[in-house]
Amino acid sequence: MVAGISLIVSILGSIELYMKIQENMEVELVAQKDFYILSISIFKVLQLDDENRNIDMKLFLEETFANYQKLIENSNVVAKKIKDKLTLVDVEGNLSVSTSTSSTPINLEQV
Repeated sequence: MVAGISLIVSILGSIELYMKIQENMEVELVAQKDFYILSISIFKVLQLDDENRNIDMKLFLEETFANYQKLIENSNVVAKKIKDKLTLVDVEGNLSVSTSTSSTPINLEQV
């Protein structure tokens, strides 16, 4: 009886180590905190009146989007393909939103 329980526990422990469940949970916890900090930063800037914003908004957008892309690359947040509605595609000179499944960064010069 004890040997059977011990075998099951050791198998579950081996599976956990193989799948790196603890490591992935820690990475996701750090990513969640970083996403929260990023969202608070965006919220604080957007809640200010236009005349009280002492920063260049284009520069803020570029830095924030670069930070967002870094967070997406470093985390395991996207485990499946999602429709990327932020990807812009030039169709006959007109910018339109693509429904591609890749997460290609947008070029702010196009906007």
